[in-house]
Amino acid sequence: LALLEGLRLRAKQSAEAADALVLEVQQRLEAQRQLADAAMHDSTTALPRFTAHAAGLQDRFVEAQGAHGLILVDMDAFSSINDRYGLESGDAVLRRCAQRLCAIPVPGLRAFRYGGDGFMLHLQDSDLDSLVRAAELVRGALAQPLSIYGPSAPL
Repeated sequence: LALLEGLRLRAKQSAEAADALVLEVQQRLEAQRQLADAAMHDSTTALPRFTAHAAGLQDRFVEAQGAHGLILVDMDAFSSINDRYGLESGDAVLRRCAQRLCAIPVPGLRAFRYGGDGFMLHLQDSDLDSLVRAAELVRGALAQPLSIYGPSAPL
């Protein structure tokens, strides 16, 4: 009888150890998924990181029948926002800019985060005229005053 009780105890301990191991593996897989997502997407704006997607875009360029365009957006004097209002305000401005860029009504336009205060926009199946029109829409969207915590100010 004591032998049977000992076996039951060992079986229970083994089952608990197996459950703990399964939980640890699940946690590690989730951590790996989060790391992979962090490498692919910018944590401030939630936009895809251009550097993480550049190889895929290059493949699209090579395989594509139509033309592609890239628009580089660099916000002048952005560091003055961080200096004057703090990093939290600067991050809020970046998030708002990302939202504006994603809302531009151009088919095939995809926004990426590109560096500290930069964005890269990819326009698929575009010609020069459509690329220029898209760039003007970008300029117009970002030229609108922006209010984060107080009065509006132009970007």
